[in-house]
Amino acid sequence: MLGSSIRIKSALLLLLVLPFAGMAQVSLNDTIHLENVTIRRTAQVRGNVSGLKAVRLDSLALVSKTSQSFAEMLQENTPIFIKTASRGSVATASFRGTAASHTQVFWNGLLLNSPLTGQVDFSIIPVFIVDDVSLHFGQASLALGSGGLGGAVNMSSRPEWDKKRSLSLYQSVGSFGSYTTALSAGYQVAKGLMLRTRVYNDVAENDYTYKNIASLEDTLVTQRNADYTKRGVFQELYYRPNSSHTLSAKFWYQDFDRGIPKLMLTMSQVEQSRQNDINLNGVVEWSYFGSGLTSRVTAGYSHQSIDYFLNKQGEEGWNQIVDAYSQTFMYSLNGEVGVKVNRWASINIAANVLYSGINSKELILQNRLDINRTQYSSYLNFTLTPVERLSVNVTSRFDAIPSESSYTLLPSVAAQYRLLSHQNLHINASVGRNHHEPKLTDKYWLPGGNPDLKPEDGLMIEGGVEYEKSMGETFLKIGVNAFRSDIQDWIMWLPHLKGYWVAQNVDRVISKGLETNALISFPLGAFTLKTKLAYSYTPTGFVEVGRLISQESVGKQLPFIPKHSTSVVSMVKYKSFYFMHNFTHYSRRYTTASNNPDVSRPLAVYFMNSLTAGYQFAAFKSNFSIQAKVDNLLNESYVSVLWSGMPGRNYMLTVKVEI
Repeated sequence: MLGSSIRIKSALLLLLVLPFAGMAQVSLNDTIHLENVTIRRTAQVRGNVSGLKAVRLDSLALVSKTSQSFAEMLQENTPIFIKTASRGSVATASFRGTAASHTQVFWNGLLLNSPLTGQVDFSIIPVFIVDDVSLHFGQASLALGSGGLGGAVNMSSRPEWDKKRSLSLYQSVGSFGSYTTALSAGYQVAKGLMLRTRVYNDVAENDYTYKNIASLEDTLVTQRNADYTKRGVFQELYYRPNSSHTLSAKFWYQDFDRGIPKLMLTMSQVEQSRQNDINLNGVVEWSYFGSGLTSRVTAGYSHQSIDYFLNKQGEEGWNQIVDAYSQTFMYSLNGEVGVKVNRWASINIAANVLYSGINSKELILQNRLDINRTQYSSYLNFTLTPVERLSVNVTSRFDAIPSESSYTLLPSVAAQYRLLSHQNLHINASVGRNHHEPKLTDKYWLPGGNPDLKPEDGLMIEGGVEYEKSMGETFLKIGVNAFRSDIQDWIMWLPHLKGYWVAQNVDRVISKGLETNALISFPLGAFTLKTKLAYSYTPTGFVEVGRLISQESVGKQLPFIPKHSTSVVSMVKYKSFYFMHNFTHYSRRYTTASNNPDVSRPLAVYFMNSLTAGYQFAAFKSNFSIQAKVDNLLNESYVSVLWSGMPGRNYMLTVKVEI
């Protein structure tokens, strides 16, 4: 009954706001239409290949989420599945029904996926330090690097050359003791030389109340030990001696300290658990943009340390259960060149060296890992336009890890054809290979690592159609994509007879599905109305399991992966006021490979609504913005991770001042 009530309330609210929909760029000078044209028409997604799906997020998705984490922004604006226990806890992203480790994440050209976990914790990334985000689905991720069997997220920062100086201050106050302060200051020291500094401090008590569904009485409990403090600094330097050359350096340091709350099943236990993450990332880049020739060289460094402990109280006092510390590092060097041979052909060549390592130790059980890896990669892409309406891309990526005798060639072909000469109606198709190397812990962790693990290898097929139409100030865009990924040697950690878990290759998994997206924008008198919809249907399951997993699991949905996910962002703007509604939906998620509810409790259907109201005005030679937001508008009781309660209705007020 509760699930039916939630669905009815959410559907009614969605129907109410959909006619007044939108997701428009808000501007003080009311040049909404021009700004949207700039975003849609001229901005190119870095690494985009015709025939493959790569999209850029609307700038309002970033502006309106300045005081939130990257995980919250993706959850409310994309169909990507975000798995998290609560705000501030570890949050991972999954594309197209694949695992979180199959999502590759890049920050200004630097790979962020941890050598330890193979994943990225999106809760540690503040939206405040990102200026541009693009999502690369499936094979489109190969333009950035291999490993993205599901896709890739590419984040970047950019200079503001049109401003001699800039100063922005953000202050947010929210429920459960949430406070976020951020400051951005930029200054052009001389012609072609710019500095920009961003600092932030984000704290929250997270002492919200939720229903303990592990209790027969569904008792209300208060979340404890879920507080966090996140503070950091992001420094940028840009030098542009002329219109063709740019040299930049970007450094990001962050300290994130957080409590790890107890699960519903362990409420009766007295324990202490905390984790401290320290991240340091740096990128130096030189780029050249000339007539018919572009080139770029990037050198990067990433370091992360994680300090985690778990203590439990016993009859004789506190007992230390876990005391773990790890350090990971990555050095990367990338070079790429693009050449336009003639009006119908161009070539892109890239090469990369990535040196990564782990130094990890667990002091209670005395588990240690000290290992490193060097990986080489090259990329070659031919773009051909043999006839006016046809674009063909032939791509090949070659990966090599000599120390592990791993050498892989990843070819792919993609094409896009415009069906009508005077209409933006396109069809696209692609076929190719991608693969994902086992992370270092999969192969070498003791106990449980498996040196004989094979890389996950995927054969990917994709096709779709997209239509785009502008009629004065009205804009319409609709797209449908179908995909199928046949993945051999899927890696899972499975229980072993010796009492610990072991990394194993499962024979075969198929991820397939359908993605639809739609955007409509139109004026209605003094109002601007917009709606953006994204829906994904991703039935993903085991096809062959051998003797590692019960045959009951064959054909069943993979654990923790929703079959249906939906995101609808709606907005109505009137002069300097705007109102925005976000609707997010995930279908039931199972917690066992067999999908058997008698073995483990499945996670119920997830409906979430949020409402934002904002006002912008100019005064005292400054721009002011006030934004109020209500999350979990219908005060629904839900979980995103099994036995981890999520907050009910909560509020946030953000004030921004630009000088």
